Amino acid sequence: MIKKISKFISGMMIGAHLLFLSSCEELTNINMPIDELTTDAVFADSLTIRSAINGLYSYNVQLSGFGYLIPRYITVVSDDAFHNIISNAEYNENSYGPASSVIGVFWEYAYKSIYSTNSLITRLGETTVISEQEAQLGIAQAKYFRAYCYWFLVNCFGDVPLVLSTDYKETAIQPRESTDAVYQQIVEDLIYAESVMGRSSNDNTKVTEAAAKALLARTYLYMGRWSDAEAKANDVITKYGFKLEPLSGVFLRSSKETIFKGVRDFSSYMGCTYWGYFCSIRNYGYLRPQLLDAFEQDDNRKTEWTLERTAAADKLPDGTMPIRNYKYKQATSPTDGTWAEDYVLLRLGEQYLIRAEARAQQGLLTGAIEDLNVIRKRAGLDALPDNLTKEQVLLAVEQERRIELFMEEAHRWFDLKRTDRIDFFMNMIPEKKWSPHKALFPIPEKEITRNYRLTPNPGYGNIN
Repeated sequence: MIKKISKFISGMMIGAHLLFLSSCEELTNINMPIDELTTDAVFADSLTIRSAINGLYSYNVQLSGFGYLIPRYITVVSDDAFHNIISNAEYNENSYGPASSVIGVFWEYAYKSIYSTNSLITRLGETTVISEQEAQLGIAQAKYFRAYCYWFLVNCFGDVPLVLSTDYKETAIQPRESTDAVYQQIVEDLIYAESVMGRSSNDNTKVTEAAAKALLARTYLYMGRWSDAEAKANDVITKYGFKLEPLSGVFLRSSKETIFKGVRDFSSYMGCTYWGYFCSIRNYGYLRPQLLDAFEQDDNRKTEWTLERTAAADKLPDGTMPIRNYKYKQATSPTDGTWAEDYVLLRLGEQYLIRAEARAQQGLLTGAIEDLNVIRKRAGLDALPDNLTKEQVLLAVEQERRIELFMEEAHRWFDLKRTDRIDFFMNMIPEKKWSPHKALFPIPEKEITRNYRLTPNPGYGNIN
């Protein structure tokens, strides 16, 4: 994989379909085949440099990266959803192993992106073709996406190689680094992005200071740095003019709740007439009874964000009709080419829940309950009483995160793991064939074969 990546780095960001994200009209005329570019060529002029920076968005958010894999596969390994395709049974049943192809692809995509961000960071630090400020903004965006990739890697696999170099001879045999070290690098990258992106005029289709803070708040929460998580989430909530939308407007292009999103305006992926994400989230993920039963009575999120399938072909073996996610409603390409919805990566609702949990962990129960009630009020639910214990508030956070964030960015799977609740919930579903070691995905077999210093995750055997 590493040798392929070294060639891949120089050009992967430049394809024509990557360029729609550019703010420069002139970039739309570039159509240079990836395999014809070298690293030197990319950094020879300002046009291709800007194109390479913009390409980060398409790879990580839109097409072959996480925008497709996370909702279709990682979401359904939790207790919230299941695939309706027999070939995906290993994810429904959590029977994946080192040879599971999707897990291997996920690892490869993540490290391809990391290699490309490392290359951009290095070369942008050396270039004189663009201004120092523009180069720093490019580095900040690259570091954001490097942090984004490592965030998912470390939460999926645990200890992983921490690749910060573009020397494939060195990194080809790089061992796994501790989770703590990876998280520290994530924090450093996001702090840099936060500090630099304050100078940009990016909108919410690009990395911004607010987006860096929002992902940093999530990271601090996962690290148990409660006061830091509260502070960053509080900044996002109070300083940038975001506001909660009615349930029907949360995922609209016009939503003022969206902190960071991917734009939906291009033709097809994987045979779908709309984005890979929307194919995955609508067509392949049916909601499990465990999630549907978790909705409180009169919770408007169940009415607004779920929908029963009606086609006879969709009927389940027990004769019932499946319920699917209905957060995104626009399923077919619009005749005028203008989508009403975009793929939301970060939104204000999550930040309220981060602040609530961080406050509860610090014993600031009144503020935590207030935050939870903001989310509950929008859903049409009664406010929680103000005399709850810390344990009760944390259970309320768990409930609200499950209902508010279902089928988004695999939150449920990661929440169950970080709170040590995964065994409790997964053992409730016999189909899962659950064993505690499955909380971490297996290190892909082909990667261990290529790198003798990689070790398997416990429970998956030694395949060297």
